Amino acid sequence: QFGRVVQGMNLGIPGAMAVRTIGVNRSSGDAGDSDAYLPVVTSEEHSNAGAAAQYLGPDPFSVPAEAIFASEAQAAGVQAWALPAPVMIQIGVPTGNWDKEQGIIAKGPGGPIRVKLPQDAVPGSMVTCKLGPKPEYRIQVPPGASQGYMLRFLKANMEDITVQVPQGLQPGDSFDVVPPALVVRVPETAKAGDYVVISQITRGVEGPPKEDFFKVCVPEGVQPMEHFAALLPPPEMEGI
Repeated sequence: QFGRVVQGMNLGIPGAMAVRTIGVNRSSGDAGDSDAYLPVVTSEEHSNAGAAAQYLGPDPFSVPAEAIFASEAQAAGVQAWALPAPVMIQIGVPTGNWDKEQGIIAKGPGGPIRVKLPQDAVPGSMVTCKLGPKPEYRIQVPPGASQGYMLRFLKANMEDITVQVPQGLQPGDSFDVVPPALVVRVPETAKAGDYVVISQITRGVEGPPKEDFFKVCVPEGVQPMEHFAALLPPPEMEGI
């Protein structure tokens, strides 16, 4: 059974994408109390923390990508297809018997890709599957904040993260933060533990498009034609 890639972007999905920049506290851009950070807590600590950035734990199918020189790309590993997360694929649910644990094969731009359908998928219907990393943090909107407000926190590795409160949220509401990533299709010739090479083309305000190259290790439990998320390094480490 085949589907199609709809679009490799957010498509208005609830949540926010992390931005690795020096943040400001208000959407107007005023620096204000630029040193005001949300506390970062674990799931166990969250119940008494109030407004905070709650770390949701590791995702075994999201692994860090390492920036490499373009000249190193050919020797660094097998070339793999990748698109900015999330990738949305529309799939027709089979009407016969099929293994929900194994998933079905969808037709992607980089070749056939195996996708697991939702457990409640109705035979004969069309479903949209979202491919990408799991949320890394859950943010509770602090008092005085509203949609468009910029919130800031530090990860354990001291990486400075800025996120914007999504539309329609008020103090006390929560939203999830997804790390910047590429969805990687594992080539037929690769397996868990192998390195694959991926690239991303970015377009700045000025100058020609730039292609950045990365190598990333296929995580355990991921088979050929399956997919995983490659977590992008901070901007200062890209395009080395």
